[in-house]
Amino acid sequence: MRGHSVYSTQTPLKEKGIEDIRILQKVLGRVFKNPDLLDLALTHSSYSSDRKDPNSNERLEFLGDSVFNMLIAEYLYTKFSRADEGKLSKLKSMLVAKKSLLELAEYLNLEKYLKIGSNETREIRDSMAREHENIMANAAEAVIGALYLEAGLETCRDLIIGQWISKKKRLVIRDYKSRLQEVIQKTYKKVPEYRVQRSWGPEHFKTFEVEACFEGKILGRGVGKNKKEAEQVAAKGALRSLKEILKPQRS
Repeated sequence: MRGHSVYSTQTPLKEKGIEDIRILQKVLGRVFKNPDLLDLALTHSSYSSDRKDPNSNERLEFLGDSVFNMLIAEYLYTKFSRADEGKLSKLKSMLVAKKSLLELAEYLNLEKYLKIGSNETREIRDSMAREHENIMANAAEAVIGALYLEAGLETCRDLIIGQWISKKKRLVIRDYKSRLQEVIQKTYKKVPEYRVQRSWGPEHFKTFEVEACFEGKILGRGVGKNKKEAEQVAAKGALRSLKEILKPQRS
């Protein structure tokens, strides 16, 4: 009965289907007393813009990012009691990266619930397609922010650590930057460069696009919530394409 009363006057959530939202809340471990919070977490700025509404999930995304990072740091500090700061930092970077957030968004099936604008022009549609991964990762953070405000830190910990992290069989540090440097240094006695191609967003919450380059050639590109994360993604892409791009230069 409690679950039914939650939806009785909330039209935005009704539009998505009562049973669907119940499934999401079951995974989150909380029937929201304030369902507007969850609705806001699922509202992308493009949807708000279409309706000339200033409210979107961006503020909740900001909050959720901090909650997510803190819980991951706490988990790693407790689990790896003998690891030094360097190893803990690498593990944390891996777990809070966009790829990791996309896995969480998929686990929560957020694409099914997220409200995105109509994108009437081709230019905006194409841009939104390119930004799809960012939108989904940001939505995962926004939902965490909403869950924190609704139910507190312990419920967030149960979701992120108790459910999601526990499904990962093992944590492996993948330092793509170090690997790329090893490969290039071994063959060419030089090191790759990383340059910021562009950045966007507010000063406290920027997203960066970085290029991994060698001798003027772009080997890979990466996007991340900080420069280090973007560099790792760019290095990973560079390793994949290294043979094809550098082969003509070899004697």
